[in-house]
Amino acid sequence: MKEKKSSIEKHTVTCPHCGKKALDHMTSCPHCKRELKSAYYDTANMDSPQRRKLRVIILAISLLAVAAIIVLKSVL
Repeated sequence: MKEKKSSIEKHTVTCPHCGKKALDHMTSCPHCKRELKSAYYDTANMDSPQRRKLRVIILAISLLAVAAIIVLKSVL
């Protein structure tokens, strides 16, 4: 039976420079201060359809936010 990882362990990565653990959202290692590349925000490794889908989602969310602001201003 597999052991369950704690919530912190799920979000840690090993620094390729010093080998110590760092949180997966950090941009630099807290131990050696060198740059960490995040898999979550690395769009360079995404293929074209993935990038396009991400752009469409971001655009849709932005447009919905603008529309909500306009509607709220007209109501108030």
